[in-house]
Amino acid sequence: MKKLIERLKSFFHGPRDAGLALSEYAIGIVVVVAFGTVVFGVIKSEAFRGLVTDLLGWVFNLIMHGVGAG
Repeated sequence: MKKLIERLKSFFHGPRDAGLALSEYAIGIVVVVAFGTVVFGVIKSEAFRGLVTDLLGWVFNLIMHGVGAG
């Protein structure tokens, strides 16, 4: 009976890959660090700073003068 239960468990849950967990975490950490580095580089750039400044100026102008101020 135990063998039948184990076969059913492996059929519905697939094989166990216990050895892959650590490497999956390592790859995930490397990807997150690389993505964070790219995002940090974009945020620190002059182009992004100018975009945010222009956007905030537009929003402030919209608030102060109403819709359609251009």
